[in-house]
Amino acid sequence: MIEIQNRNTFSDHFPKKQEVWLVFSACTVPLHIWVTIVFLYNFPSLILKANLWQILSVLSFTLVFTLLESLILFGFLVLVAAVIPRRLFRERFVYVGARLALVIAGFALLVNTWFMQEATWAWVPVLGVTGVGLFVLIRRPVNAAKQTGLAERFTLMTALYLFLDFMALLFLLAGAFPI
Repeated sequence: MIEIQNRNTFSDHFPKKQEVWLVFSACTVPLHIWVTIVFLYNFPSLILKANLWQILSVLSFTLVFTLLESLILFGFLVLVAAVIPRRLFRERFVYVGARLALVIAGFALLVNTWFMQEATWAWVPVLGVTGVGLFVLIRRPVNAAKQTGLAERFTLMTALYLFLDFMALLFLLAGAFPI
């Protein structure tokens, strides 16, 4: 009788639960930190223009939208890990996924910064920095344990941000459907 040792199931194409949480943390934390900075930057003008409920609504919308951005980025990384060959990305999912998430988040933050300054030439340096980041991601070896350690440090902040995101979502739903 022939014994099949290597069964290739659908779940084998996806990362493990612990790896998923670490990469999701790397996707979530930079975006939430940036949203917090931008909100606090605009906070003095919000105090002058809006009441407390309007300020909480703005904060809630930004947090919920940031959660959506994080989920889209994370979904993209998991989809890439499932589609491309296992040896390229899946075997080092935390290492490559966290680095790729940080590069993509950095690209998004640079684009946001230049659009906040209303610069029309913003794409040239943004694409240059992103290209350098992708080159470093692919070519420069970094200790995988250090990269995983950075992702592990993000998990506590991710739990806090997820709590705030869900509270913001509840606030928005409570405002949309008053009793």
